[in-house]
Amino acid sequence: MIIPSEVKVAGVIYKVVEKDFVIVDESAGLGSCDFDKTEIELKTGMSQTRKEQVFIHELTHAILFEAGYTEHDEDLVDRFSIVAHQVLKDNRLVSEDKELSHVAGKHLFKSMFTSN
Repeated sequence: MIIPSEVKVAGVIYKVVEKDFVIVDESAGLGSCDFDKTEIELKTGMSQTRKEQVFIHELTHAILFEAGYTEHDEDLVDRFSIVAHQVLKDNRLVSEDKELSHVAGKHLFKSMFTSN
């Protein structure tokens, strides 16, 4: 899975950045989503799989917030994001190749709105 440098959620662009130190509720964490700055932070040095899981977790927070949910059940976000990561990876809905991922995404989007 390619971690993008930015991701659009409900028309809002979130910048995705890696940092040596990520603060979550006044302590060190693996990632965070700042709704005011529209920024997703990921801690540097994680394995690729962990980075992907943390990205999906923080992206889930961004999706919920942009959908109007300001209170997030952290247990629900944890569970959902782990399963979403597994579904995306195991069903090859994401690619390791940036160009293929872009083309696949365009094809998937097109197929959702056209009939065969």
